[in-house]
Amino acid sequence: MNPTAMPADLAAVAERRARLAAAYWRRNLALIAVLMLVGFAATFVPVYWAPELSSLRCFGWPLPFYMGAQGAMLVYLLLIVCYAIGQRHNDAHFKRALAALEACARNGAAITDGREAR
Repeated sequence: MNPTAMPADLAAVAERRARLAAAYWRRNLALIAVLMLVGFAATFVPVYWAPELSSLRCFGWPLPFYMGAQGAMLVYLLLIVCYAIGQRHNDAHFKRALAALEACARNGAAITDGREAR
């Protein structure tokens, strides 16, 4: 950052960083919520509706049995992969936004909240 920056500039940078961190956390929580719902569905649905789903076959086995035996574990592994990919994307987005903010602060450019004026 520019050592001769005005305190108002420092306050604007700090406020923008706080907003970026809050947005990062909201995206993280949204990703976790969606993946937890999918995990809950993979665990709960085949067990709760086992009699109704037993007519469906998966690799020759009734669906509730298959999900209980190994299908749910495959879903959990897929959820882990999806979380890793989603977090990598979220981290990259946050790092780019922070780098842009730091560049603006270093160059003495105006710090905005990222929204266009209408």
